[in-house]
Amino acid sequence: MNINYSFLLPKHALDQIQHDRVVHTGVSTSHCWIFDGRSVLVWKIEDGKDARLFFVPVLSAFAKTESLNTDADDIFISVLARNSALTLVVCLASGCLATWLDINYQTDPFICQLSASTHSRINSFSAVSPTASGNSGIVFVGAAGFSDGSWALVQGSPQGLVSRLLNTHLDSRTECKPSMLGKLGSALSWTYTEVFDPSAKFIKRSPTTGQSVIDVHVHPLDSNRYRVLLLTETAVDLWQVTLGARASEQLLWSFQNQTALQHNSSLSSRSFMRVNKAMAFAASYIYIWTQSEGPVSSDSDHSVQRLLLDDAGIPVHDWSVSIAAFCQAHPPAAASQRNHRMQISADLSGSSCVLLGPGNTIVQCITSQPEAGTGAPGAMTLCHGEAHVLSTELDALAVEASVHSGYGNQACCIVLSATYGVVVLSHRIDEGMAATTTGPMSTELAQQVFQLLDSTISQALTAQQQQSNRPLLALVSGLGRRLESLGALSLVSNMEVLAVYSTKIVDMLPKQWGDGSRGNAGHPGASFAEQLSEKGSRHSMLLACLSESGVLHRLVPQVQRVLLDNAEKLEVVTSLLRLLQAYQQQSSSYQGPEVVLLMKVLQHAGQLSSNAAASASSTGEALMEPFELFCARPTLSASAVLHSVSEAAMEVAMQTGGGLTRPNDQSAGPLRSQMVLLAEVLGTAVAASQARRQQVQQSHRLSSAQVASMLSRPGWLECQEAQGSVEVLLQACEKTRQDLAQGQSGQEQLSRSMFGITEVLLSAHAASVAAAGGTSLGDAAAGAAVQRQALGLYRQARAKHVPVLLADALLEEGDAGLGDRLLVQVEELCRQHHCYPQLLTLCRTLCPRDHPGAPLSSSLRLHHYMGVMGPEEGADEKDTFAAYVYQELYNSGQHAELLMLPSQFWPGLQEFLLQYPHLLWMLLLKSGDATGGAPGALMQTAGSCKADFNQHKRLVCLAKLAAHASGATEASLAASRRLQLLDMQQRIGLTSSSQPAMDLPELVDAALDLSRSSNQAAAEAGPLSGGEAALIALEAMSTCSLAERDANRSRWELTWRQLLEATKWSSADNALGDVGELLQSTHLYRGVLISAGCGALGTRMDSEPAKALTEMLRSWSSGRMQVLVVQTLDRALAAAGL
Repeated sequence: MNINYSFLLPKHALDQIQHDRVVHTGVSTSHCWIFDGRSVLVWKIEDGKDARLFFVPVLSAFAKTESLNTDADDIFISVLARNSALTLVVCLASGCLATWLDINYQTDPFICQLSASTHSRINSFSAVSPTASGNSGIVFVGAAGFSDGSWALVQGSPQGLVSRLLNTHLDSRTECKPSMLGKLGSALSWTYTEVFDPSAKFIKRSPTTGQSVIDVHVHPLDSNRYRVLLLTETAVDLWQVTLGARASEQLLWSFQNQTALQHNSSLSSRSFMRVNKAMAFAASYIYIWTQSEGPVSSDSDHSVQRLLLDDAGIPVHDWSVSIAAFCQAHPPAAASQRNHRMQISADLSGSSCVLLGPGNTIVQCITSQPEAGTGAPGAMTLCHGEAHVLSTELDALAVEASVHSGYGNQACCIVLSATYGVVVLSHRIDEGMAATTTGPMSTELAQQVFQLLDSTISQALTAQQQQSNRPLLALVSGLGRRLESLGALSLVSNMEVLAVYSTKIVDMLPKQWGDGSRGNAGHPGASFAEQLSEKGSRHSMLLACLSESGVLHRLVPQVQRVLLDNAEKLEVVTSLLRLLQAYQQQSSSYQGPEVVLLMKVLQHAGQLSSNAAASASSTGEALMEPFELFCARPTLSASAVLHSVSEAAMEVAMQTGGGLTRPNDQSAGPLRSQMVLLAEVLGTAVAASQARRQQVQQSHRLSSAQVASMLSRPGWLECQEAQGSVEVLLQACEKTRQDLAQGQSGQEQLSRSMFGITEVLLSAHAASVAAAGGTSLGDAAAGAAVQRQALGLYRQARAKHVPVLLADALLEEGDAGLGDRLLVQVEELCRQHHCYPQLLTLCRTLCPRDHPGAPLSSSLRLHHYMGVMGPEEGADEKDTFAAYVYQELYNSGQHAELLMLPSQFWPGLQEFLLQYPHLLWMLLLKSGDATGGAPGALMQTAGSCKADFNQHKRLVCLAKLAAHASGATEASLAASRRLQLLDMQQRIGLTSSSQPAMDLPELVDAALDLSRSSNQAAAEAGPLSGGEAALIALEAMSTCSLAERDANRSRWELTWRQLLEATKWSSADNALGDVGELLQSTHLYRGVLISAGCGALGTRMDSEPAKALTEMLRSWSSGRMQVLVVQTLDRALAAAGL
């Protein structure tokens, strides 16, 4: 498979195809179309993804007359391009036909009915535009074949549609039967004919009857005469139709192709019947796709038969070839069912045909001349035909065969692919053509390429100067084929010859310099303008020829980069020469200060070019002056100009920095003018380069940015060397601005020069970042690292130079007569290059002017930029201007301003404040807290300020209120439990300024320590007794969750032990009578009631926790004490309802 070209699909068309919304598709040599069940979408192939889509509402057009069935077998679509008009013809199987004569204009279609029979349906339809020489007013002529064997002819014009139905049935009652003598004469006539014309026995003079019309093809002879081919199951009928005042139709012959196929081909040995399926016609050849039918034909034998029309227009069986091997090897795929009609197409010369078979197999059948007993490898060749598979991987929807010299005199297959867009495949059919050179490019072949390009460009320029009507495409149609035959397109290294030729044009030396003579030294600019203009014309024509011939987009990105850079550099040198001439015209002696400085800069650039040239020792260049070399070598001098300008600027800055005290120092005014002029030189060069870049992109659809992305490096004007030179120039301009700031007028010129240079520098860095994101490095990680490095340099340049520029703009704002013109430009620069700090400074500065007395958070300017400025290329997706504003307002302590931002920023602000919960809860409450997020934020904030007991408790109370307001039950319960712990901490007296808010383990440990110390002292020394402290610890453990109790199991057990120790069992033991009242007053009894009340001892249905507690306490006591403990537990559990 040889892919010559590929064109992307428009986005909407691609979406329709990939989402299986397409019912019917088609492709021609110039246009593609799809039908999605409602509308037909048409676009021009060569315009690719940027093509204009024509939407034609087919469904609404038929709504009044037909119920449109969207099955692909029930609709036939033809798109005809003639001159600037684009005609769409849509025919339904029911016989209804609609025509849009020119879809460039939104007009209603013409609609007509081709058949009134309800028992017959249209099996095929074909339409064609009249010949170019015709002037009959007819826009198209079409033919439709019906299932009952009849066919209809329709013609469209601005006046409407005219159709007539032609019935080919022969009425046996009216048929003229020949007599016995007539039969004998006919038999003798056919016997004589068969001797001299073997094909005559397959030809009938009456139309085929009793068979459906399977396929139809219309071919124009002139403006009024057309030939219509009708394909039936076993035969091909040719009709000649005459339009106009004397309309007529005549059957020329009916050829029984299936009989001829069995007679002439080895396929006749098969035991099954064959039927015709599809047909293609071009030049003098008819290609018929046949397929086996019947119970024995399970192998689905497919074959292609070619008929040749002799000089008299009589068909002769030429050859046939079986394609069964290709169809069996590739079973039908699901994707191929989108457009499941059998498609066959013949190229314009008729030398080959292309078929779209099962499984997306694209097969080409051509004529071969093999030696006796040989055949083409991999192909089943019969007679003199052979078949080749062009592709099985394109997910093809439609195919069209063509021959175009622009494709290298090859038979081209244009494929509409669901995966790759529109692809042009080629297979050479000119067996006599010399083999294409595939090896490395030799010097002789390179010279032949140069001569070919010289001749082509010269012819194109001559035709352009003569204002010839011959299009450029006709002049360069064979350029691609000839370059390919010379090997210029076979290897990547061979393509470099086109880059060398481009450089040869741009750096071409004038003839007089080869003799050692030089240009006019008195007026140097005049002698080079014409030479540069000639270079520009030839190089522009080179790009045009390569683009029109399709070669330009086949080149590798490295060669494309050289072509683009050369075009831009040539334009830069030409523009700088115009700038010099403009200043020369302003000076009467051609030696004004501006001219002197410009000549100095350009001469220095020429000298640098001479040092960099590899062939500087040649005779012509050795005798050249630096300025002459600057004009003669644009590929070197354009880059050298940047370095020359930066050096001249540093010289000016050194004079201003020295205080203007040295003998050769100039006054401030001329120095300022010199710096402004140097900035103008840079601006002229950049403007010329950008203008040429845009012109190439618009004219030839070759984008410098795309080439840079493919190479992962920017163009010559944005490379690191250029960035370095511009950086030096900017530093010199800033230094001059600072040194001459005091007591000097006219500083706004330097400020504007600084702005222009800064814009160039930042644009170069931005281009570097964009190019670094390309895919040429292969490794995604390596590419990301390079892009991060470029982004870092970009940010460094912004941080270094934009603040200086902004300060100048703010100072200038109050000057009389200047207003804020520079400030507006700086603001736009900051927006384009994501200068977040300076943009925020601008918003702060201009807010009092825009909104007097209003805070920054109400600035509409700030809101606009926060809403529209996303992350810059290469940066994290969260690195937006809005995120930067959030962080800056927080860092500067402007929390109120942060929370006062409008509601459209609340989602992003809420995400930002997740790391600052002490502000998040305020925003959530302000926003209505519909999701209940405020309680969590408040609890998180409270957790961060435990050192302040009162503040912590206040925030927990707010969290409980927020949870109750938002209906967050879990959050409300959590806040309540926290407040209970804080209340217990207050009850044990640990709320002094030095005591933080305690968590559960800390609180329990503190209460137990207090209980233990009180028990050991055997006194009520503290605020609580030992028993009361133990009860608080038990209450804390009982209010927590089961998971927390399990995690603090040792504290749970220690708390009960402390209660046992705090109970005075001796009093109950010595008491007389009933001891119930004494037991109920014990700490253990009270503790059981508290724990049971909190649900820590289970329920009536779940008594395991109570039993576990009883067993634990029994194990800790013995004797009389054990009896009292058990009695106390029983009484307490009974009182608690357990």
